[in-house]
Amino acid sequence: MKRKFDDFQKPEENNEVEITEESNSPKDKIAKKLLSFLTTSNLCKVEAQLSESFDRHNPPGTGPAF
Repeated sequence: MKRKFDDFQKPEENNEVEITEESNSPKDKIAKKLLSFLTTSNLCKVEAQLSESFDRHNPPGTGPAF
């Protein structure tokens, strides 16, 4: 069963973060680090899914030689 790219789309979420003033409070530092980690974590998951999908559709040895 093939899936369309649209099957993997999630409803749009509001991921915008508004920083009204620069603050160095411990809570703000933790929040910024957590946001950075979650963004990086999500990108790693997407990359892993794309890589797995590519490998499934293009087994080693079937593509062009580099």
